[in-house]
Amino acid sequence: MEGKIMRITALISSLLIVLFSLTLLFAHQRKRPLTYQEKKKVAKKMKKIAKALGVKCKYCHTEAKKGLRAGDFTILTDDGKFAHDVMFPLAKRYKVTCDYCHNGKDEFTDVGERAQKDMDAMEKHFKKT
Repeated sequence: MEGKIMRITALISSLLIVLFSLTLLFAHQRKRPLTYQEKKKVAKKMKKIAKALGVKCKYCHTEAKKGLRAGDFTILTDDGKFAHDVMFPLAKRYKVTCDYCHNGKDEFTDVGERAQKDMDAMEKHFKKT
């Protein structure tokens, strides 16, 4: 009986150590909240993007839903997801800003028109293969 209690105690101790280790691991992976200055910098960038596209915040962001405070624009629209997942990495890769290709939401600069044609051609090519 005493041996059984010791094994159970050892098992519980091992489980607690594993849980503690996992807690530490995941705690380090969480992003820390942005500081006021960082939020201000992000907001400034987003305002430039909105101006270049001629859109308002709600073009990319939808108002908060269940569990979030009203006015917390953390949920992206489909256009916002596309911008975040495709256009921002593309702009970063080529070291350009939105207004390099965009002259408002529905207008392109000359470079933007060429880029759009190239992207359409690539899309057609990859659909064939």
